[in-house]
Formats: sequence, structure tokens, C-alpha cells
Amino acid sequence: MPHLPAPEQRTKLESILNVNEKKQQTPLDQLRRSPTRYSAPALVAALNRLVTIRAFGIRKLY
Repeated sequence: MPHLPAPEQRTKLESILNVNEKKQQTPLDQLRRSPTRYSAPALVAALNRLVTIRAFGIRKLY
């Protein structure tokens, strides 16, 4: 039987599809773009991106 996201996980996932009026893009667009430079700030940005993605808890499907 396939595992589906829990209601809380679905809500979090749906929230990344809403367009940010200031940036004119969705949070999903921001998350799917990886850093393009090799620098300390780029590493911090990549780690922050990882933290954001892990916060969705998708590896724990019910």
C-alpha cells in the first residue's frame, strides 16, 4: 500500500505552491534552485535550504 502524506504534511507541501507577491515566485521555485557559487555564504544558504526541506518531514510518510 502506498504511503501518503499526513494532513499536516499536505498542508505544508501545499503552502510552498503559493506565489509570494513580493518575489513573484513560489517557495518551491526558491527551494529547487541550488546555490551557484562556491563560497561560505553559498554553503550557509544550501544548509538553510536543507533545513527547510527537512522541516516538511516527508521522509516520515504514514
